[in-house]
Amino acid sequence: MKKKESKPKINFINHASYFLKHKNINFMVDPWLEGKVFDDSWDLISKTKFQYEDFNKINHIWFSHEHPDHFSPPNLKKIDSKFRKKINIYYQKTKDKKVKGFCEKLNFKSFTELKNLNEYEIENSYNIICGKYHNVDSWLCHKIDDSTILNLNDCIINSDKELTKLKNRIGNIDVLLTQFSYANWAGNTDEKFYRKNHAISIIKRLLNQIRVLKPKYIIPFASNIYFCHDENKYMNDFPNSLFDVEKKILAQNIAKPIILYPGDSWKISDPINNNLNIKKYNSDLNLKLNEVKNFTKQRIIFEEELFKESLNFTKKFKKGMPIFWKLLKKTYIYLQDYNQLYEFSISSGLIKCNKNKPFDVQLSSSSLMYALKFMWGGDTIEISGKVQKNLKTGKYKNYRTIFYLASKINNGYKINFLFLLKNLFKLLFIYLKK
Repeated sequence: MKKKESKPKINFINHASYFLKHKNINFMVDPWLEGKVFDDSWDLISKTKFQYEDFNKINHIWFSHEHPDHFSPPNLKKIDSKFRKKINIYYQKTKDKKVKGFCEKLNFKSFTELKNLNEYEIENSYNIICGKYHNVDSWLCHKIDDSTILNLNDCIINSDKELTKLKNRIGNIDVLLTQFSYANWAGNTDEKFYRKNHAISIIKRLLNQIRVLKPKYIIPFASNIYFCHDENKYMNDFPNSLFDVEKKILAQNIAKPIILYPGDSWKISDPINNNLNIKKYNSDLNLKLNEVKNFTKQRIIFEEELFKESLNFTKKFKKGMPIFWKLLKKTYIYLQDYNQLYEFSISSGLIKCNKNKPFDVQLSSSSLMYALKFMWGGDTIEISGKVQKNLKTGKYKNYRTIFYLASKINNGYKINFLFLLKNLFKLLFIYLKK
């Protein structure tokens, strides 16, 4: 008689984080427990119940990607050193090795670079497969005895072709974890229609993932945040509600929705009170949105600091993109707190502009400082939603091209002829897109 395999237990931490408990294994994913991220622009809707002393029972951690709501350096530093020495880290293989270097400095027990689509044995019938997505994000498949759990987090996998290929690689799926609402720039302040349509598109993507992958259960997650800055709080108007998400999943009659609240522990096939958890999230969100103290205030950066930081940015940029930086066009940035237009180019940095020109983007001085101070800062400001894009009379593509390439330089790429050739279609998409 075949021995009955035990089902793993999913312990939900918050947002995109959980740990799977199976026998003596406690495998954690994307720990973000507290603190505002993306330049103080996002915060968790609900309070995390998992405490730092609880890391004493964790022996494995995987990060999906480097965004701070998945990989949180401030939170990782707070883990007691004696606990870190017992934790094995897993991360996609990258060119820059920054995550690897950071974790090694914190003296975690080990660091394993996961090759794309390879299967790795952890221990005791617990295997994982990590798949890279657009060289930034990654998904993780847990194969535990006879159970398969797929975590897509922020991977925007939507087409039937991509989903079928994924299913063929990992087989039948018991539990799918995937994003259920927007968590990035979703239109300018007055573009409510954009946010409505964007929210609908994410629901359609989720339902399509269910239709093709056919999981038994689906956990909508990785969207349990609110926009907590004065510059992006307008985006709190049309996120998908868990009530509507649950309703649409049930109507499809393929997978059973499981809504997990921080602190919940769920074993596959066990019942859970979705209605109670949805009410908890709604109550928490209303409290956050109705208290002024929960929102970060805009601060003004002196012009001299911006000019200086812009020259530092151009130096790093030229080092990462020798010669070809001369091909990039200047962009026009309107700083709302100065009521002033500025010209920015890799050749000259940031200068005050008195020309009668349409702006490409509108930012605050603090957001621009963040974009200039870190080579990945432009991407962060875009994700945070603290940018207004002039898609009608401006040339947003000029702004986007500069900061897209800056993020690639940050990831360890040398922007040379070979890189440009390999990324031709991506760059054309950015440049030709309105």
